[in-house]
Amino acid sequence: YGKVTSNSSYAGGIVAFSEGGGNFTDNYNSGEIRGTVTAGILGYNEDDAIDFTESVNSGLVCGTKQSGGILGYTGTRSNDKKYIFDKCENNAEVISQGSYAGGIVGELSTDNLEHSFVGCKNTAPVTGDISTGGICGKNEGGANFTDCVNTGAIISKRTCAAGICAYCVDDSSKFTNCVNEADISGVQSSGGIVGELGDKDHDKVFTFVKCENKGKVTATELNAG
Repeated sequence: YGKVTSNSSYAGGIVAFSEGGGNFTDNYNSGEIRGTVTAGILGYNEDDAIDFTESVNSGLVCGTKQSGGILGYTGTRSNDKKYIFDKCENNAEVISQGSYAGGIVGELSTDNLEHSFVGCKNTAPVTGDISTGGICGKNEGGANFTDCVNTGAIISKRTCAAGICAYCVDDSSKFTNCVNEADISGVQSSGGIVGELGDKDHDKVFTFVKCENKGKVTATELNAG
Protein backbone atom coordinates (compact mmCIF):
# COMPACT_ATOMS: atom_id res chain seq x y z
CA TYR A 1 0.00 0.00 0.00
CA GLY A 2 3.05 2.29 0.20
CA LYS A 3 4.89 4.33 -2.40
CA VAL A 4 7.99 3.00 -4.19
CA THR A 5 10.36 5.48 -5.87
CA SER A 6 13.68 4.91 -7.62
CA ASN A 7 15.22 8.03 -9.11
CA SER A 8 17.80 6.30 -11.33
CA SER A 9 16.97 2.60 -11.64
CA TYR A 10 14.31 -0.13 -11.73
CA ALA A 11 11.18 -0.07 -9.58
CA GLY A 12 8.52 -2.69 -8.88
CA GLY A 13 5.70 -3.11 -6.41
CA ILE A 14 6.83 -6.65 -5.56
CA VAL A 15 10.31 -7.01 -7.15
CA ALA A 16 12.46 -4.33 -8.81
CA PHE A 17 15.00 -6.54 -10.69
CA SER A 18 15.25 -10.26 -11.47
CA GLU A 19 17.60 -12.40 -13.55
CA GLY A 20 16.66 -15.81 -12.17
CA GLY A 21 13.15 -16.43 -13.44
CA GLY A 22 10.27 -17.59 -11.27
CA ASN A 23 6.54 -17.69 -10.71
CA PHE A 24 4.38 -14.77 -9.59
CA THR A 25 0.99 -16.05 -8.47
CA ASP A 26 -1.85 -14.09 -6.86
CA ASN A 27 0.25 -10.96 -6.23
CA TYR A 28 -1.31 -7.55 -5.66
CA ASN A 29 0.05 -4.00 -5.69
CA SER A 30 -1.89 -0.85 -4.80
CA GLY A 31 1.06 1.47 -4.14
CA GLU A 32 2.36 4.21 -6.42
CA ILE A 33 5.47 3.08 -8.32
CA ARG A 34 7.96 5.51 -9.90
CA GLY A 35 11.34 4.82 -11.51
CA THR A 36 13.10 4.27 -14.83
CA VAL A 37 11.95 0.77 -15.90
CA THR A 38 8.85 0.45 -13.76
CA ALA A 39 5.92 -1.88 -13.00
CA GLY A 40 3.30 -2.75 -10.44
CA ILE A 41 4.68 -6.27 -9.88
CA LEU A 42 8.17 -6.76 -11.48
CA GLY A 43 10.16 -3.86 -12.88
CA TYR A 44 12.92 -5.54 -14.93
CA ASN A 45 13.58 -9.18 -15.79
CA GLU A 46 16.62 -10.45 -17.68
CA ASP A 47 17.19 -13.72 -19.51
CA ASP A 48 14.93 -16.19 -17.75
CA ALA A 49 11.38 -17.48 -17.94
CA ILE A 50 8.65 -15.93 -15.82
CA ASP A 51 5.06 -17.03 -15.18
CA PHE A 52 2.53 -14.47 -13.94
CA THR A 53 -0.80 -15.88 -12.75
CA GLU A 54 -3.72 -13.82 -11.45
CA SER A 55 -1.48 -10.89 -10.52
CA VAL A 56 -3.17 -7.50 -10.17
CA ASN A 57 -1.93 -3.92 -10.12
CA SER A 58 -4.08 -1.09 -8.74
CA GLY A 59 -1.38 1.53 -8.12
CA LEU A 60 -0.15 4.31 -10.41
CA VAL A 61 2.90 3.27 -12.45
CA CYS A 62 5.09 6.05 -13.84
CA GLY A 63 8.49 5.45 -15.49
CA THR A 64 10.97 7.27 -17.67
CA LYS A 65 11.44 4.16 -19.85
CA GLN A 66 9.54 0.86 -20.18
CA SER A 67 6.48 0.81 -17.90
CA GLY A 68 3.79 -1.81 -17.30
CA GLY A 69 1.03 -2.62 -14.86
CA ILE A 70 2.52 -6.08 -14.22
CA LEU A 71 5.99 -6.10 -15.88
CA GLY A 72 8.10 -3.23 -17.16
CA TYR A 73 10.68 -5.01 -19.34
CA THR A 74 11.86 -8.54 -20.02
CA GLY A 75 14.36 -9.81 -22.55
CA THR A 76 16.16 -13.02 -23.46
CA ARG A 77 18.03 -14.49 -26.41
CA SER A 78 17.65 -18.08 -25.19
CA ASN A 79 15.33 -20.29 -27.23
CA ASP A 80 13.73 -22.00 -24.23
CA LYS A 81 12.71 -18.98 -22.16
CA LYS A 82 9.00 -18.34 -22.50
CA TYR A 83 6.79 -15.89 -20.64
CA ILE A 84 3.22 -16.60 -19.53
CA PHE A 85 0.66 -14.04 -18.36
CA ASP A 86 -2.50 -15.79 -17.15
CA LYS A 87 -5.51 -13.76 -15.97
CA CYS A 88 -3.43 -10.73 -15.00
CA GLU A 89 -5.11 -7.35 -14.57
CA ASN A 90 -4.18 -3.70 -14.39
CA ASN A 91 -6.60 -1.21 -12.83
CA ALA A 92 -4.44 1.92 -12.47
CA GLU A 93 -2.90 4.44 -14.83
CA VAL A 94 0.39 3.52 -16.50
CA ILE A 95 2.64 6.30 -17.80
CA SER A 96 5.94 6.10 -19.66
CA GLN A 97 7.77 9.33 -20.29
CA GLY A 98 9.73 7.51 -23.02
CA SER A 99 9.16 4.36 -25.09
CA TYR A 100 7.01 1.29 -24.42
CA ALA A 101 4.06 1.40 -22.04
CA GLY A 102 1.50 -1.35 -21.52
CA GLY A 103 -1.33 -2.16 -19.16
CA ILE A 104 0.29 -5.55 -18.54
CA VAL A 105 3.81 -5.36 -20.09
CA GLY A 106 5.86 -2.43 -21.33
CA GLU A 107 8.33 -4.35 -23.52
CA LEU A 108 8.77 -8.06 -24.21
CA SER A 109 11.94 -8.57 -26.26
CA THR A 110 13.00 -12.13 -27.20
CA ASP A 111 13.92 -14.37 -30.14
CA ASN A 112 11.56 -16.73 -31.98
CA LEU A 113 9.34 -17.76 -29.10
CA GLU A 114 5.60 -18.00 -28.52
CA HIS A 115 4.77 -16.32 -25.25
CA SER A 116 1.18 -16.25 -24.03
CA PHE A 117 -1.26 -13.68 -22.69
CA VAL A 118 -4.48 -15.42 -21.62
CA GLY A 119 -7.47 -13.65 -20.11
CA CYS A 120 -5.52 -10.48 -19.31
CA LYS A 121 -7.33 -7.18 -18.82
CA ASN A 122 -6.49 -3.50 -18.61
CA THR A 123 -9.11 -1.07 -17.29
CA ALA A 124 -7.07 2.13 -16.86
CA PRO A 125 -5.48 4.78 -19.11
CA VAL A 126 -2.05 4.04 -20.58
CA THR A 127 0.08 6.91 -21.90
CA GLY A 128 3.48 6.81 -23.56
CA ASP A 129 5.73 8.39 -26.16
CA ILE A 130 6.30 5.41 -28.49
CA SER A 131 4.47 2.05 -28.57
CA THR A 132 1.63 2.30 -26.07
CA GLY A 133 -0.77 -0.62 -25.66
CA GLY A 134 -3.61 -1.75 -23.43
CA ILE A 135 -1.97 -5.13 -22.84
CA CYS A 136 1.56 -4.84 -24.29
CA GLY A 137 3.58 -1.90 -25.58
CA LYS A 138 6.15 -3.79 -27.68
CA ASN A 139 6.26 -7.52 -28.39
CA GLU A 140 9.37 -8.79 -30.17
CA GLY A 141 9.62 -12.53 -30.68
CA GLY A 142 6.07 -13.78 -31.07
CA ALA A 143 3.14 -14.23 -28.69
CA ASN A 144 -0.38 -15.59 -28.47
CA PHE A 145 -2.97 -13.15 -27.12
CA THR A 146 -6.19 -14.96 -26.13
CA ASP A 147 -9.33 -13.51 -24.50
CA CYS A 148 -7.59 -10.24 -23.64
CA VAL A 149 -9.61 -7.06 -23.06
CA ASN A 150 -8.77 -3.37 -22.88
CA THR A 151 -11.20 -0.77 -21.52
CA GLY A 152 -8.70 2.01 -20.72
CA ALA A 153 -7.95 4.97 -23.00
CA ILE A 154 -4.65 4.61 -24.87
CA ILE A 155 -2.56 7.64 -25.84
CA SER A 156 0.76 7.54 -27.71
CA LYS A 157 2.37 10.92 -28.22
CA ARG A 158 4.26 9.70 -31.29
CA THR A 159 3.94 6.28 -32.96
CA CYS A 160 2.11 2.99 -32.35
CA ALA A 161 -0.99 2.97 -30.14
CA ALA A 162 -3.38 0.03 -29.73
CA GLY A 163 -5.90 -1.61 -27.45
CA ILE A 164 -4.02 -4.92 -27.22
CA CYS A 165 -0.43 -4.64 -28.55
CA ALA A 166 1.00 -1.43 -29.94
CA TYR A 167 3.96 -2.89 -31.85
CA CYS A 168 4.58 -6.53 -32.86
CA VAL A 169 7.89 -7.16 -34.59
CA ASP A 170 10.02 -9.95 -36.10
CA ASP A 171 7.98 -13.07 -35.34
CA SER A 172 4.52 -14.50 -35.82
CA SER A 173 1.81 -13.59 -33.30
CA LYS A 174 -1.81 -14.67 -32.94
CA PHE A 175 -4.75 -12.72 -31.52
CA THR A 176 -7.87 -14.69 -30.58
CA ASN A 177 -11.11 -13.32 -29.05
CA CYS A 178 -9.43 -10.05 -28.07
CA VAL A 179 -11.54 -6.92 -27.53
CA ASN A 180 -10.80 -3.22 -27.28
CA GLU A 181 -13.57 -1.03 -25.83
CA ALA A 182 -11.68 2.27 -25.38
CA ASP A 183 -10.50 5.18 -27.50
CA ILE A 184 -7.06 4.88 -29.08
CA SER A 185 -5.11 8.03 -29.95
CA GLY A 186 -1.72 8.48 -31.58
CA VAL A 187 0.19 10.35 -34.25
CA GLN A 188 1.05 7.37 -36.47
CA SER A 189 0.00 3.69 -36.54
CA SER A 190 -3.04 3.53 -34.27
CA GLY A 191 -5.20 0.39 -34.14
CA GLY A 192 -8.00 -1.10 -32.09
CA ILE A 193 -6.10 -4.37 -31.63
CA VAL A 194 -2.55 -3.75 -32.99
CA GLY A 195 -0.88 -0.51 -33.99
CA GLU A 196 1.92 -1.82 -36.22
CA LEU A 197 3.15 -5.22 -37.40
CA GLY A 198 6.85 -5.39 -38.29
CA ASP A 199 8.37 -8.17 -40.41
CA LYS A 200 11.72 -7.17 -41.87
CA ASP A 201 12.33 -10.65 -43.36
CA HIS A 202 8.85 -10.89 -44.92
CA ASP A 203 8.36 -14.47 -43.72
CA LYS A 204 6.12 -14.11 -40.65
CA VAL A 205 2.39 -14.80 -40.28
CA PHE A 206 0.17 -12.69 -38.03
CA THR A 207 -3.26 -14.19 -37.26
CA PHE A 208 -6.44 -12.52 -35.98
CA VAL A 209 -9.44 -14.66 -34.97
CA LYS A 210 -12.75 -13.19 -33.71
CA CYS A 211 -11.23 -9.94 -32.45
CA GLU A 212 -13.34 -6.81 -32.00
CA ASN A 213 -12.79 -3.08 -31.64
CA LYS A 214 -15.51 -0.92 -30.06
CA GLY A 215 -13.53 2.28 -29.50
CA LYS A 216 -12.67 5.32 -31.57
CA VAL A 217 -9.25 5.04 -33.24
CA THR A 218 -7.36 8.19 -34.22
CA ALA A 219 -3.99 8.83 -35.87
CA THR A 220 -3.38 12.52 -36.47
CA GLU A 221 -0.85 11.96 -39.26
CA LEU A 222 -0.77 8.43 -40.69
CA ASN A 223 -2.26 4.90 -40.48
CA ALA A 224 -5.37 4.36 -38.38
CA GLY A 225 -7.34 1.13 -38.45
